[in-house]
Amino acid sequence: MGRLDDILKSYVAQGTDTTDKLLGGTFAVLDKHGKTVFQGSSGRADFPLDAAPYEPNTPTIIWSMTKLITATCILQLVEQGLITLDQDVRLIVPELAKLQLFRGFDESGKAILAENTKPISMRYVWSTSPPPAESNLNHSALLTHTSGLAYDLGEPDLLAWSDSVNRTSRSGTWNLDGFATPLVFPPGEGWRYGSGIDWAAQALERVTGRKLDAYMDERILAPLGMKSTTFWPHARADLKDRLAAVSFRPVDANGGGEPLVPIPNPAPVEHEIESGGAGLYSTLSDYARFVAAVVTRNPVLFKDDKTFDLLFAPQLSDAQREAMETVVAPNQDLYAPDIPAGLPIDFGFGGMINMADVPGRRRKGSVMWSGFANAHWWIDRESGVAGVLFVTVMREPPGDPVVIKLYRELEEAVYKEFVGK
Repeated sequence: MGRLDDILKSYVAQGTDTTDKLLGGTFAVLDKHGKTVFQGSSGRADFPLDAAPYEPNTPTIIWSMTKLITATCILQLVEQGLITLDQDVRLIVPELAKLQLFRGFDESGKAILAENTKPISMRYVWSTSPPPAESNLNHSALLTHTSGLAYDLGEPDLLAWSDSVNRTSRSGTWNLDGFATPLVFPPGEGWRYGSGIDWAAQALERVTGRKLDAYMDERILAPLGMKSTTFWPHARADLKDRLAAVSFRPVDANGGGEPLVPIPNPAPVEHEIESGGAGLYSTLSDYARFVAAVVTRNPVLFKDDKTFDLLFAPQLSDAQREAMETVVAPNQDLYAPDIPAGLPIDFGFGGMINMADVPGRRRKGSVMWSGFANAHWWIDRESGVAGVLFVTVMREPPGDPVVIKLYRELEEAVYKEFVGK
């Protein structure tokens, strides 16, 4: 226990000098029974030395850690019989049917676009079971990033296309126009991290007739007591003045120390839709409640154990897996800083799956993901342990080296303390 506290404290600035340090962070470890066996914090939630401490109840934007909760909502709809994983979502969300394939630019700089004729579903559809030869595969997946939908902010070609058509919305503005980008490959024929879960959330709204936040609150947040998790923190008197400040670590081109600087939160305060992929604010305490519900198979989430298993089941075809590895390998610190380079990986409805043991740490079949501000979670069902780290620091290129070292050191200590014995 003391070792985890010491690790947290060693990575946090104790004064005004934030060089290679964090302002603050908070970390929780859960066992297979969903019990919090460790919870610790260190540092502050803003730059002033007298700022409030960064604690388990400090609200902060969690960006892509939203995806696990939204994916759970989608799987609930499957259990309710409102959707299937294999149906063409374009029939539910007609805007998806309007999206064309990006084929590059002509000599004049005009984008070359083609009609998409392939269906887009929640998961990749195998025509037989077990999975057959590659030629028999026929769908793409919104939940596993194989639909061809990519975040424009991470795709130079999509940014160039946006400029060429004088587009003002982006994926970060959280409106339908921002997510309505050309497909960067035909559905099912690759892997690219993007807005698929945001479109899946739109399908939820169409079939339920409810906004995502209302559905999520009724079915997940309220039953689990996640009172500080919301898409609209600035409308909450109990949250808006307690939000963790967003810090940014500029890259030192000379390889020297890198202090933090304050930046405005890049997430919009007002937005047209609730981003199922990146829009939630939460606290460590709340998110740990959700992870505990997943670990213990809490019937608040799903009625059928097979649905829980879907969160951990690899979903990619061989070609999609190779495409993902091609994307991840040069961007390891962004996509998988907690998985050693070269370790086989896959993707499921819950997140990225390591397909081999990480020595001294998580076992094969563990699932993990993170957020743009470098918060992280992992669930290792084999070892019976899960961890959640909340910090609020950004970097360009993404993947803060200080958080990467902290998270790895914390995980190694967790397995020595709670698993190795």
